[in-house]
Amino acid sequence: LRERGKTGKQIVCAAMRKLLNIAYGVLKSGQPFDAKLALAH
Repeated sequence: LRERGKTGKQIVCAAMRKLLNIAYGVLKSGQPFDAKLALAH
């Protein structure tokens, strides 16, 4: 993201959003976390 001209705060926010979406998906589906599935996207 830094190479695309994003600021440090934007990069941190993008990472937080990604983690929040993963956590929501785990809670919503009731399935355990699968790193292979998370990294595939």
